[in-house]
Order: sequence, then structure tokens, then C-alpha cells
Amino acid sequence: MSTETEKKKSKFVVALIAIVSLIFIASLFFYTVEENQYAVVIRLGEPQIESDTSPGIHAKLPYPIDDVWYHDRRAMVFAGNSGELEEVLTKDKINVIVSVYITWRVDPNQVVTFMNRVKTTENAQEKLTDLIRSTKNNVIGRHSFSEFINANQDIINLQEIQDEIYREIAADAQELFGIEVRSAGIQHFGLPENTSQKVFERMRAERKREADTIRASGRAESSRIKAEADTKRAEIISTARAEATTIRAQADKLANQSYQEFAKDPELASFLFELEALEKMLNKDTYLILDTTTPPMNLFSEEYLKKMTAPAEEGK
Repeated sequence: MSTETEKKKSKFVVALIAIVSLIFIASLFFYTVEENQYAVVIRLGEPQIESDTSPGIHAKLPYPIDDVWYHDRRAMVFAGNSGELEEVLTKDKINVIVSVYITWRVDPNQVVTFMNRVKTTENAQEKLTDLIRSTKNNVIGRHSFSEFINANQDIINLQEIQDEIYREIAADAQELFGIEVRSAGIQHFGLPENTSQKVFERMRAERKREADTIRASGRAESSRIKAEADTKRAEIISTARAEATTIRAQADKLANQSYQEFAKDPELASFLFELEALEKMLNKDTYLILDTTTPPMNLFSEEYLKKMTAPAEEGK
């Protein structure tokens, strides 16, 4: 019984050794590329650019003749290993704290360049950190503080600043390291404590200057409107006076003509004036008790009636 057990154990050990040996031999002659990996075959120190490194299993010569270099092909987000809280001077000499992020990956067309000059993700991050810091200082130093923070939205230029950072980092990273920078932007913008008060005072002064400018413009506009109103008022008064003079002249002319007509028969004129006055005084709801000696009520006196009818009786 023990002999049979020992035989089974021996067969198991032999099979295990054979499997391990096959795996070892396979690792010498084959390599595997994952979907999210770049792979470059290095033969005697020279990259084999034409070799098939698509995802899957591929053949190679045993080490040390062939070696395989791998790197992740996925995009990664990175904000720098250091320098995130460093102060940066704007164009108008204000200290600000700016942190920048980028998304990057190995450029598919420059995998060999990346492998030769960078090799690992850690090295790539160190090189990108230096690139981010220098680019951030250069770009922010070309822009004034008001382009970052301002009550006037038309003055803020944040998107253009981020585009400048992206363009400079992307160009240098691709040329120097074979890294494709896919996006870049400002992650954090702040002020040191010793700068905040100065900035607030400056902003208050700017707001005061703007308010003074608006008030001065308002006063000028008010004076202009008042001057225009005074001019129009003077024109209207002058026109009205001219029209009034014309009307008065016409009235005087008509009155003079009337006076000339009335002068031909004073009694008729007196009669017409008294009759007109009586017409204005009386209406259907008016009751008057007056002496017939008072004009124009004298028109109803017996004496006046006789006087008016006398010519008619003499004619008969």
C-alpha cells in the first residue's frame, strides 16, 4: 500500500516539474501583451520597431537575446509631485498660488522615444513636474492678476491662460519625452495671506475709480440733458412769444376794424354790447331782479322800448 502511494506521489511531482518547466520554457520564447499596454521587443539592446506588439501572445527569443519593455497605454491625470503650493508672480507683481493638472499618456507614435528617454511612469512624472512648474511660471508671468479674478467678466481671461499652459506643456513633452499631453488646466488658484489684504485694497480702489468714473459720466450726461432742455425751452418760449405777438396783432387789427364800424353808429354799438352782455348773463335757469336803469337791463325799460319803436311809428 505504501509503495503504491509513493508511486502516485512520484508521478505528481514529475508532472508538476514538467508543467513548471513548460511554463519556464514558454516564458523564454513567448510574451503576452495586454489590451492596456504598450510593448517593445529589445533585441541585443536594439528596439525592434517592426515586431508585432498588438494585444495577445507573441514569440520571442530567450533572454538575454530578447527582452520586452512594457508600459501602460491609458491616459493618466497628474498634478505634479512638488511645487503645487509655490507662489508665482503675475505680470503686475502679485503673488498667487496656482496648481496645474494635466492628463497624459505615452504618444502612440513615439513609444520608442519614451522608452529610451523616460522608461518608467515615475521618471515621466518627475520630468512632467519640472515641465509643469516652468511652464506655469512663464505663462502666469505674462498675465496680470485682473485676468484671473475680476468683477468684470469681459476682462477675465482664464480659458486663454489655460490654453497657453496646455500648448507649451504639450509641445515640450512630445518633443523631449514622447509624451502626449491630452489636456491641461488650472486646478487651484489662491492667494498667500500676506497678499490677500493688498489685493482686497487694490480691488476696492479699482471699484472706487470705476464708481467715480461712472458718477462723472452721469454728471456730464445730466449737464448735457439739462442744457438741451434749456435750449428747447428757450426755443419753445421764443416760438410761443412770436405766435402770441402775431395773434395779438391780428386781434388788434380785427378790433380796430370793429371799432371803426362801431364809430359809424355809436348807439348801435352800445346796443350790441349791452345785448351781448345780457345774452351771457341769462340762461334757462337764471332769475334776475334788477333795476331797469342798470345796463344792460335798461333794454327792457319803457323809455328804451319807446325810443326803439319811435322810428317805426313815425314811418307810419
